Amino acid sequence: MCGAENRLKVSTTIIGAGWAGLSAAITLARQGYPVTLIEARQVPGGRARAVYYKDTILDNGQHLLSGAYTETLSLLSSLHSIPPLIRMPLRLNIDNHVNFRILNLPSPLHAASGMFLAKGLPFIGKLKAFNLIKNLRQSKYTSGKTVQEWLENQDRTINEQFFFPLCLALLNTPADQADATIFKRVLIDTLAGPHSATDLLFPTDDLTALFATPIIHTLRSLGNKVMVGTRIQSIKRHPEGFELFYGKSSIRAQHLILACDAPQSSRLLDTLGGHTNLSRQIQSIPHQPLITVYLQYPETVSLSQPMLGFTKKIVNWLFDHGRLRGKKGLIAAVTSNAIHSQQYSLPAIAKAISKELSQNLGLPLQPLWYKAIHEKQATFLAIPGLNRPEHKTHDPLLWLAGDYIAGPYPATIEAAVQSGLKCAECIRLKTGTPYATYS
Repeated sequence: MCGAENRLKVSTTIIGAGWAGLSAAITLARQGYPVTLIEARQVPGGRARAVYYKDTILDNGQHLLSGAYTETLSLLSSLHSIPPLIRMPLRLNIDNHVNFRILNLPSPLHAASGMFLAKGLPFIGKLKAFNLIKNLRQSKYTSGKTVQEWLENQDRTINEQFFFPLCLALLNTPADQADATIFKRVLIDTLAGPHSATDLLFPTDDLTALFATPIIHTLRSLGNKVMVGTRIQSIKRHPEGFELFYGKSSIRAQHLILACDAPQSSRLLDTLGGHTNLSRQIQSIPHQPLITVYLQYPETVSLSQPMLGFTKKIVNWLFDHGRLRGKKGLIAAVTSNAIHSQQYSLPAIAKAISKELSQNLGLPLQPLWYKAIHEKQATFLAIPGLNRPEHKTHDPLLWLAGDYIAGPYPATIEAAVQSGLKCAECIRLKTGTPYATYS
């Protein structure tokens, strides 16, 4: 049987049109595999999707990309002649005190420039921090340690004003809980990598338009089926694959990729049966909430930089959408403090953030409007020893994809994309057909 005929006999159904499911779907479809993509929401994109409010298109939480996101950027380049992204050299302004900026120099000089030219940090501490970054690939003894424990010999000011805020931004996990091994890997791929890997990339369009819309258009143009607003209620195994039930209908699937979030994947595994241990493993993964509050001020309001960081405040990061997307006066405030999300209502948090920005930055006390978005399980806590599931299961036709799947990265867009690509690769290997290049 030739490769094309073989591919046509291997159909794949993907539950979940987040970035993991979309990555798997477009990769398989471009190889000629029949794909059915099913999404419970009306708007695809998972946790990185568009939200519509007061005639304004927002994102379901603030997201940014890194120059180290090689798989994500490769896919985006295949979807757009020129990806709608603003690329900026890494610049971190913490508490309006520490200013860290990478210069356009080859590695490791780019990291040295950022560290030694940073304002607000002690020189001896800078030297120790640069030596750590320079020798990251040879660094050992991170297994089982938190980031705080791993960096205990670094300068306290540099930890509190640079490494710890960076850890929270990259891993969405506080340094006293975060896995040092994962943090080290991210630092290797960014600060210890090529200069371009440290760049920050900000979408100039909403995230659905950036990723989901062109993928779904391509899927449909290739004759594949995309079902949005369809919630799969249960799954049943049969000899040739699976039957997926929704409403009063059902659909047959051969290969099946569960690319929904961790709680939904666990729920569907329970309905399928035979995967109790895997379901419990997924349920045991601790998650961290994220709250993004969009505040619309008069168009004259702007920040001193596109992105500002804070320690010991309600707000962890601020993003100026006037500078990033041309939406003047629109500020996104991000907090990952679980205590706030548990103890206070969203209006109370939004009011406290408005007051904080007025006191610290001189912004108007009352915005024209605000929109608070609370993702209760936005990201897993990247703690030491976390037992994350593999993308393969004991069922040869069942796969898992998502940013919570085992891999080198924390819960990021790149981790989601990588997991989707892995599932597509495994299905390809089962049929013995080669990959084509993106077109």
